[in-house]
Amino acid sequence: MEKQDFIKAYKKQFIAKNKFKIVFEMGALLKGKERVGQVTNRFKEIADFIFEQKELWVLLILWDVERGTKNDLAKCGFEENAATHSYKGKIEDGLLANSRFDSQAIKESEIKYLKYEKFSFDKISPIVRAIAGYELGFENSANISAYFLSFEDTAVLLNLYDDRGMELLNDASEFTSEISNKFQRYLMK
Repeated sequence: MEKQDFIKAYKKQFIAKNKFKIVFEMGALLKGKERVGQVTNRFKEIADFIFEQKELWVLLILWDVERGTKNDLAKCGFEENAATHSYKGKIEDGLLANSRFDSQAIKESEIKYLKYEKFSFDKISPIVRAIAGYELGFENSANISAYFLSFEDTAVLLNLYDDRGMELLNDASEFTSEISNKFQRYLMK
């Protein structure tokens, strides 16, 4: 899948459609670095199951680029060239609802599409850690958003929004039920 195909698939599957949704508890009651570790481990366990051997796309939004978000992400160990392909994105691509974000924040952001031929947690783990530690105020974290997507077998999107939670969007009720059953212990109550 190439960038334009990804954009079309994303719009078709995830814009203005009702999706089956699961919300996972990620940080539980832990504090500090243990909390970041738990978020990372839970993300890995869920993502390994969902994305195993599949092409993975990451829609990456770097907020506050002028204030050094790229440097913060690099300090987390993120290497853009670990992706098979990296493309610059634009708000005009239509994947983000402008009404959900402050116009100034959008002006100060940068969007990237990262394509990985085969899912590898090791390659995306710096992104996960950067998100998990940011709201906790840890060094080696970054003000970013990331949507992890695959369109193989079934369209699925994971949105790790911070150390507290993650949502899964999908268009197949059987798949959603399978994930809910497998990871029931992590579901938000």
